[in-house]
Amino acid sequence: MDTVAQKGDLDLIKWLQEQKNPKILYDKNSEPCSSQRPLGGGRVDCQVDFDTYTGVVVHGGFVNLLSNEDLKAILRLKSVVFARTTPQHKLQIVKASQEIGECVAVTGDGVDDAPALKQADVGIAMGKNGSDVARQAADIILMDDNFSSIVRGVEQGRINFDNVKKTIAYTLTHLWPEILPLAIYLALGMPTGMTALQILSIDLGTELGPAVSIAHEGGEHDIMQRPPRNVKKDRFISKSLLVYSYIVAGMINAGGCLLAYRALFWRHDVSFSDLFMSAEDNWIKNAEPMCITDTKCLNAQDQMHILAEACASWYVALVVCQFFHIWMVKTRCTSVIKAGIFKNIVTVYGGAMEILIVVLVVYVPGIQSFFGTATVDYVPWLIGCGAGIIICLYSEAIKAVARQIPGQEHRLAQWVAW
Repeated sequence: MDTVAQKGDLDLIKWLQEQKNPKILYDKNSEPCSSQRPLGGGRVDCQVDFDTYTGVVVHGGFVNLLSNEDLKAILRLKSVVFARTTPQHKLQIVKASQEIGECVAVTGDGVDDAPALKQADVGIAMGKNGSDVARQAADIILMDDNFSSIVRGVEQGRINFDNVKKTIAYTLTHLWPEILPLAIYLALGMPTGMTALQILSIDLGTELGPAVSIAHEGGEHDIMQRPPRNVKKDRFISKSLLVYSYIVAGMINAGGCLLAYRALFWRHDVSFSDLFMSAEDNWIKNAEPMCITDTKCLNAQDQMHILAEACASWYVALVVCQFFHIWMVKTRCTSVIKAGIFKNIVTVYGGAMEILIVVLVVYVPGIQSFFGTATVDYVPWLIGCGAGIIICLYSEAIKAVARQIPGQEHRLAQWVAW
């Protein structure tokens, strides 16, 4: 160390002993600065090369001697301890920290702490021994006066924020596959790929269990190493999340559904030209006969059965793709393989319920007629698996990118790291 602190200060700086060459800024008699320039009023300009230090201990008496710029320079260091400060010093430190873009939390229990508690981004007052003035000025009241509760609260808050984002990312993905059937009906005049009851069974059935299971996810391994989020930029729904859910995962899912839908018609020798602008006169009850080849015509019953199979194919592909997707949104940055695929047993139950509903809707005779489906073979299941695997590969790739890019300010991270 560059200067020797008094014995009473040593308890405050034990944790700095493992730091590499910490600097102690004690008072003007300890000559803590390599050079000093008078500023008037007893204040000095501390000419310290702070880049050579990883940690610094500042005595409260020295805070009065610092210029605002020097105080900001000190606050930019990795490890900073202020010892024997007054309530006015606390307020000064809070303001300087906010000026350099830091998110500041302050604890206090006395009347004099109220200004700093009010100024801080998060003011935390003691519930047992705190004054009424401090509690009124604070944002949070610590009922047990245990500082470790603050850490646990921050961790749980970050977990909750993450889990809400994960649920949104998962839920938004199935919207494109639900909108596309109506879009191709209106734009191309093709028979719709899903009925209204099928859409409701997804929103209120297959998606419900997996989405709720995300609430039981624990925190990722680095959740407490992340910097505080920018409340002005980092919201529940960000542009990167919309890009992921709508443009990437949503489009992949919708593409798989459309492929399963088209493959079913193709296997019945129904070409795209046969489907184009055919929904008005065909694919309905009492439809006109539809000749698709010189030797093959489809009556109304045949058309309705093929349409039911097509709707079932779309339905299966959508839900199976989402079954793969739920495992990917369990984490935002950590590889799901490292985090543990089956660690959250509620997700396992939710996924099992998802597949069970598909089997009931598509393969049970009484339920088939209610939802407008028919029995299908393995093809839509394979297509749904293929689309799901593509989402898995993309998800793991962007997580790897997010782990390599420090922070969210990088342009690439802003678009892919949701």
